[in-house]
Amino acid sequence: MAWRYIKMGMCGTSATNRREEEELEATAAAVALGLGNKRRWGGSVFGHALKNRKREEVNEQIMRDYFNENALFGEEDFRRRFRMRICIQTTIVRMESKLSS
Repeated sequence: MAWRYIKMGMCGTSATNRREEEELEATAAAVALGLGNKRRWGGSVFGHALKNRKREEVNEQIMRDYFNENALFGEEDFRRRFRMRICIQTTIVRMESKLSS
């Protein structure tokens, strides 16, 4: 009995070969159908509506919350949220303003 399984595994039968060919054809068809449908990464999606994110208002809110004299959040909160110390951020802003002027 074991010899028959070994023999079928080495030589195969016509039913096994036919099944393998059908599986191979089905796999090839699935791959061929999926190749043309690959989505681009990033960018705008055609037909989708743009969302108003109120970026200027949010920027003003962040400035009030973290950089005013009576800031709502302290240095530790800033470091937790933005993963950098506040002195590094202020240095970046100063250097950027020097470069832009």
